[in-house]
Amino acid sequence: MDEKLKTALVAVLECVEERSTTKNFWTRAAAVANSPFVLTIIGGALLAAISGLVTECNAQNTRERELAVERLKAKQAFVQTFSSKLERYFELTLSLRKREIFLNGWQAHERRSSVVYPDGRNFDETRDFWEKDKRYWLDQCTDSPIGLINAAKLLFKDTAVRNALSKLTNATQRYGSATRYSDLNQAYADALDSLEKASISMAGHVYEE
Repeated sequence: MDEKLKTALVAVLECVEERSTTKNFWTRAAAVANSPFVLTIIGGALLAAISGLVTECNAQNTRERELAVERLKAKQAFVQTFSSKLERYFELTLSLRKREIFLNGWQAHERRSSVVYPDGRNFDETRDFWEKDKRYWLDQCTDSPIGLINAAKLLFKDTAVRNALSKLTNATQRYGSATRYSDLNQAYADALDSLEKASISMAGHVYEE
């Protein structure tokens, strides 16, 4: 056989063999990939991944629901005591504030020794009574009215609730700084009215959630 022809024939056979080997490799690979064993492993892995993702999403949703329930319960508990605490503050301090105005008004007056408070006590007796009540109030009271209102503002972000609380803050501050009976009485009435409106607004917001 001619040497050139022989060389060409060998090259053709090698190429055919290489293609056949490559084809056989991919054929075997496809057969392995399509085997029940491999499909079971891949399916199991995909199922495990999907199951893990679903479990994580469910856990996240559960945590979010639990946090939402905790926040709602905290708001409900706060609303239930907010009004009663502030009402008690105004009721128990009204007498103190009136005596304080009386004492401040007559402190430097020349007729101080002869003046009498509406309950019949003179200036010194009224001062002693006021100091006693003041000490008792400070010992028993643990909640500041402005502190309670600020706590409410932290819990409630609703604009209507915050506006009602701001009006309550203003009336409470005027009540605490009044130097005349008329101003005190007006601030007291405004504070109670604002307290009622703020409490209703907070309660409505809570039970709508």
